[in-house]
Amino acid sequence: MQDPQSGWIPREAALGPRQQSRVPRQFLPQDRTIANPPALLLTIRSIIAESKGIFDTVESVGSILRTLVAPHLDGWYDFLDKTQASPFSTSSTRCPRWTGRTAAHNLASGLDDYPRGVLVDEGLECHVDLTSWMVLFADTMVKINSTAVGVRPTRFWQGERERLQSLLRTKMVNEKGMFSDLIGRQIVVKRKGKAGSLLSRPPWVGRGMAGQCSPMNGIECDPY
Repeated sequence: MQDPQSGWIPREAALGPRQQSRVPRQFLPQDRTIANPPALLLTIRSIIAESKGIFDTVESVGSILRTLVAPHLDGWYDFLDKTQASPFSTSSTRCPRWTGRTAAHNLASGLDDYPRGVLVDEGLECHVDLTSWMVLFADTMVKINSTAVGVRPTRFWQGERERLQSLLRTKMVNEKGMFSDLIGRQIVVKRKGKAGSLLSRPPWVGRGMAGQCSPMNGIECDPY
């Protein structure tokens, strides 16, 4: 299912008229710039942990991961790195953000309706969850330690891990010491006698609106 040129892996698809009728029309097509979390890494890391002590034996799990799996992972990382980086990024400060997020939702991220601000500027955004996934990805490649053809050397993955960890620590920690998305200027709602709060949900979208996510609905909708 992985595209050998770009490393793109398609997401789940609604198959058949009945399933498609339950999905808003704008979410049916596959988009080669949209990425999902690389959750497969969690299984791979679990396998590595469980095979400790026999990881490096001949025809072991380690051998399979290095020769058969690692080249696909390398391509997957490359896809994420190229398609999910903010346009303002430089070669040394590439900043991961989920391509395609809207004010109402960010379905591809897995944190579908996690509030990220109603003003969307992909060119100025960095997202903590995707950056953390990329750290995990690089660290997993370090653990696999593959020398297969088509896989970048371990020192590259060590550098990526350190770069992304530094990005989290230096750019994505707010004044309260908490990790926080970089989402640029946002709308702050001020209430009398209270501190202003970030407007996290679009005022034109509400929960429980009948038919708001119907495939026949042509406006921005909240699928929840």
